[in-house]
Amino acid sequence: MEVAAHLLRRTEASLVSHRGPRFASALESAKEMCEEMNMEAVLKQERLQKTKRQFCSPEEEVTDALQKMEISFFSVVVDVSITTLQERFQTWVK
Repeated sequence: MEVAAHLLRRTEASLVSHRGPRFASALESAKEMCEEMNMEAVLKQERLQKTKRQFCSPEEEVTDALQKMEISFFSVVVDVSITTLQERFQTWVK
């Protein structure tokens, strides 16, 4: 039981370290996997839809495909994984 708790703490620490600057290393790993599988590593840019905005709207649209993927996919997956791990095993790891 102690070994399992230790592994869970290490897994959580690893996921927390993947926040922020680790997206670049994950991107490099993905490119290497694509090369090994002889696939093209290209992220398609979506065409932005024009929408009317209020004059002082604070939200700014993300136009870069990689930045959008980091914000809307990578960070979300890492955060959900951390939260799920903490919630599911909170009684074990204390």
